[in-house]
Amino acid sequence: FVSGGFLSPSQRGRKLNGMMHICDWYSTLCHIAGIDPTDKRAANAGLPALDSLNMWPMISGENSTSPRTQIAVDENTLIEGRYKLMNETNVSYASWTGPLYPNASSTGEVVSTVLDCSTGCLFDLWLDATEHDNIINDSVENMQIAQDMNAKLIELKKEYYSNNESGTSYCPNNITMDCQCWAAVNMYGGFWGPSHYLLDV
Repeated sequence: FVSGGFLSPSQRGRKLNGMMHICDWYSTLCHIAGIDPTDKRAANAGLPALDSLNMWPMISGENSTSPRTQIAVDENTLIEGRYKLMNETNVSYASWTGPLYPNASSTGEVVSTVLDCSTGCLFDLWLDATEHDNIINDSVENMQIAQDMNAKLIELKKEYYSNNESGTSYCPNNITMDCQCWAAVNMYGGFWGPSHYLLDV
């Protein structure tokens, strides 16, 4: 949802269907502010380049397409174009609820529902935005789409960055709850926040 006087009147009230990831707001807002989004300090430290794309041309109406064509969601999930692939995983809470949930008729069935994607699940997000129908075995074409996407995901995973640093806990040793929960309750007024700090940073 984008609004405000900076937005062209011709764009107000329009619905855009271009793909966008939350990280793209960084480059987009940098562009609007006239700032170079490049993180030179991170680059000098050998960290991967930014995966944030400038979406302002699409939002402003300069063009109608998004520069982003894929989102690598995690180790097992890739969204590319209209399709979403999940592979070698089981998905918990794989169910759909009513608009008000939980309610008096809830039995906990959502928690126990699992979608088996150990051999692959493919969804057409244009025709099935709520991912009810796994179409991977519906046709040879769909199976090929899934294979191609899985090959791309394997290549993308080679460039995933994982921070293996471990911090020092803020929390007392004698607590009986998860440290993150303790920090939220005792340090941040019920809000989520850091529970560890890194030395020499």
